[in-house]
Amino acid sequence: IPGARQLVSHGNIRVNGKKVDRPGYLAESGDAVAVAPKARERAQLMADVERGPQLRLPTYLALDPSSKFEGRVIGSPMKADTPFPVNGSALVEFYAR
Repeated sequence: IPGARQLVSHGNIRVNGKKVDRPGYLAESGDAVAVAPKARERAQLMADVERGPQLRLPTYLALDPSSKFEGRVIGSPMKADTPFPVNGSALVEFYAR
């Protein structure tokens, strides 16, 4: 997750062909998500892609079978898709202040 946030923050991710540099960007169902062409040349990113995903891909995302650097948002995340425990009521309480 921290590595993905860094990729986004440095402008290496494109959503529907437009650069996104905010990790909090809200992608919608049907949006195409891709790694920027220049970022695909980085040795560390290539090694990570070749090694494959370390976690299962969430059900709301789909990889493009013809490219390891592109995918699509196909739905909305569900609570079961979160890889760590989240206390929703604590979040609501915190932001309601």
